[in-house]
Amino acid sequence: MLDTNARLEELETRNAYQEATIEDLSTRIYQQQQLIDRLESQVASLAEKVRSLAAGENAALPENERPPHY
Repeated sequence: MLDTNARLEELETRNAYQEATIEDLSTRIYQQQQLIDRLESQVASLAEKVRSLAAGENAALPENERPPHY
């Protein structure tokens, strides 16, 4: 009976650690997905800016004009 109790206690301990690990992994995956969503939004915004520049929508800016900090 003592051996069975020790085995049961060991299984309960392992289960508790596994639950904690699963919760930690779940939280990290959620945070990574939020970061991926933000990065995808930024990439889409930058791609749109590049498309607009390539299409010549910023014709108001002279190509050879020096930036104001010169």
